[in-house]
Amino acid sequence: MAATAVSSYDAIILDLGLLDVDGLELLARVAGKAPIKTPVLVVGARDGVEDRGRALDVGADDYLVTPIDPVELEARLRVLLRRPRH
Repeated sequence: MAATAVSSYDAIILDLGLLDVDGLELLARVAGKAPIKTPVLVVGARDGVEDRGRALDVGADDYLVTPIDPVELEARLRVLLRRPRH
C-alpha cells in the first residue's frame, strides 16, 4: 500500500493472504499514519464476523469472502466508486 503515496488509484483491492504481512495489519498500519482517501475493498478467506468487523474498523470500506463471483466484485466496486470521498 506504499504505492498509494506515489500514485493515485480509484480503488484498492486488498487480499488478506499476503506473503510478507497480514493484510489487516498492513491496512491498520497505513490507516494509522493518515486517513486512506481511496476506497479499500478487502478480500479474503476469513469469513468470521470478527474478521469482517476488524477489517471495517481499521479502514476497509467493504469486505468480500473468497471465492468471489466476478459479478459481485464489479458491483461492489461500482458502489465504492460512486461514494463521495472526504
